[in-house]
Amino acid sequence: MARRELLDAHGKLRAHHQAERSTLDRRRDELDAERKTFARASIRDPVIARAMITAALAIAALLPLLVTVYALRRLPEQSLSDELLADVLLDPLTSPCAMTLPADAESERLPGMHCSRLDGQQDYSPSDDES
Repeated sequence: MARRELLDAHGKLRAHHQAERSTLDRRRDELDAERKTFARASIRDPVIARAMITAALAIAALLPLLVTVYALRRLPEQSLSDELLADVLLDPLTSPCAMTLPADAESERLPGMHCSRLDGQQDYSPSDDES
């Protein structure tokens, strides 16, 4: 009888060890699956984050251009009279002789150099002063 109890106890102990091993194997498999999932995520997540950062930077870089295009489209068209008025106002400022030269600077001009006026005045050249 003692031997039978000893064999029953030994059988129960083996069954208990087997149950623990299967539980440990299952938990190890779960941990391995989680580790693989985290490894895949560690590869995938930086790629997605980099793509999102790149897209945000592209949008940030294009935003001033988009605002400018929007503003230019919203501006009213200039009429021909506005262009002519702007030309008349800007011509004296953009002509090469528009700046007033001091009296001594006029003598420093090269011979034959003249300045044509758009308002109908005669050309000026240093040779006209000498005669």
